Amino acid sequence: MFSICPRYRDYGRWCMWRCNDPQKQEAQPYSIMVTDPNGVIEYVNPIFEELTGYTADEVVGKNANILKSGEHGADFFRRLWETINRGEIFRDIFINRGKTGFIYCEVQTVSPIRNAEGNITQFVSVGRCLNRWTGKDDKLAELAHYDGLTGLPNRFLFQDRLQNAMLRARRTNALIAAIFLDLDNFKPVNDTLGHPTGDKLLKAAAQRLKSCLRDSDTVGRLAGDEFMAVLESIADANYAGAVAQKIVNGFREPFVIEEQEIHCTCSLGIALFPLDTAVTVDDLIHHADMAMYEAKRHGRNNYRFYSEELNERVIRHKRLEEKLRQASDGNGFFLRYQPLIDVATGRMTAAEALIRWRQPEAGLESPMDFFPILESAGLCMRVSEWVLRTACQQAVNWYRPAFPRLRVCVNVSAQHFWHKDFYETCSTVLNETGLDPVLLCLDVAEETLLRDAPHSTDILRSLKELGLSLCVDNFARDCSNLRYLQHTPVDLLKIPLAYIQKIHTGEDERRIITAIIALAHHLDIKVAALGVSSREQLAFLLDHRCDVLQGYYFSEPLPEEASGMLSEAAWRDRNFLPALQA
Repeated sequence: MFSICPRYRDYGRWCMWRCNDPQKQEAQPYSIMVTDPNGVIEYVNPIFEELTGYTADEVVGKNANILKSGEHGADFFRRLWETINRGEIFRDIFINRGKTGFIYCEVQTVSPIRNAEGNITQFVSVGRCLNRWTGKDDKLAELAHYDGLTGLPNRFLFQDRLQNAMLRARRTNALIAAIFLDLDNFKPVNDTLGHPTGDKLLKAAAQRLKSCLRDSDTVGRLAGDEFMAVLESIADANYAGAVAQKIVNGFREPFVIEEQEIHCTCSLGIALFPLDTAVTVDDLIHHADMAMYEAKRHGRNNYRFYSEELNERVIRHKRLEEKLRQASDGNGFFLRYQPLIDVATGRMTAAEALIRWRQPEAGLESPMDFFPILESAGLCMRVSEWVLRTACQQAVNWYRPAFPRLRVCVNVSAQHFWHKDFYETCSTVLNETGLDPVLLCLDVAEETLLRDAPHSTDILRSLKELGLSLCVDNFARDCSNLRYLQHTPVDLLKIPLAYIQKIHTGEDERRIITAIIALAHHLDIKVAALGVSSREQLAFLLDHRCDVLQGYYFSEPLPEEASGMLSEAAWRDRNFLPALQA
């Protein structure tokens, strides 16, 4: 028989002490399971054997996923692994499957164990079976039904209340609304300000959500930054929409956490019962979830209703997500490079790396179509780093002693920019590819920088210390906040494409472009215009002393197989402007 070593027994006792009253340890039946860092079981105690029906010999050496019941979504296990791999304790209700297929519920505390070097070597899970719970332990009752951080009903209690609301709606022919709320850009808060601040933000968000609803409405926290509310006996869909708008407006106000303002909006999805096709609680939650993602797809900070048409779009979205996952694992992406022309010399001085995705069925897909899907699927970081590394390596290959060196410009996604390891990633890529930092320019959207202007300025300053250049993309899109620019160490501003496209017809756009150029030059910052496609646009930009030009008027983005031409004399020695103005 496999026996527990003293180290495991000590850690098991410690975890039980963290889980409940140490004086009751011997009287309460806790199951204990020890796994390695990959989830392979190394030890189970007799209570585990009694509870699951498995003997120690049957499970030791197997992965703990043999206990999976299918009742938890992928997000539950993602939260589990993210938490324990950070070295933190994870506590929640697990719905598991025993040896003969029966389902049981446990309150489990999963704790990481570190060796003397600080590396995680094991995970210890201590569980209390709820099936045997008599209801006498108030603390256990609270843990079983309420979220420990926010005090709101947890997923299980909320589902039970939603089930009862649906039964009442059927019986009384009433209308209810299930509202799914997800915080926008919550992950960067955790990555940049730390999880304690993130937890305080979640608590504040829960209180703000409750303040927008009636006392009779139920609010619950499902997981992470996901919340749900159920509105019973509402008059019509308009009422649900009005409540959703009230919530959206409420979350537009900044949160003040430890005397620091944090901007964190929300996206909402609404499913109405019994108007839509939902039959079960899971159906209704799923429909509201789909509507929430549709709200995010339309720019976040808003709400959407579920519809059958939306369902079809979500199905297509899921198919694209799977194809993108396959593409990120293989060679499904490639880069094209579009030249940037220096007005002072008329010559190409840089090229922007533009990611493309080749779908066998649909040809080329632009990043505007697929990048939001990459972000929602958790693939953005992997693909963004691939773009950075590939572009830097290509820039190294462009080098020719006879010509000035050519810079490469790389677009940086919001998720990549705000990730805690972004600086380290840039430094590592530059070192490993051997690219001189002065030949790399990072393009960051103004919207990304304005999310937290003081902190983004700190990030930009650290990046400047590497020696690279920085560009603000889509600058002054809303012209609402330009003061941050005084303290931001950028080298280039890119005028939004929407302004360039209206040079012919828009007097306001021409005035804005003129003002952007004047402001930038006053601050010793150069200005680039992307999307130049006509002689009229070119003439206007030259007259107003724009510094850098880019667009199909000069060259379309070159495919990967032709990118080598950028190092040839025909391109590097070419004066674009006189010929094009003739």
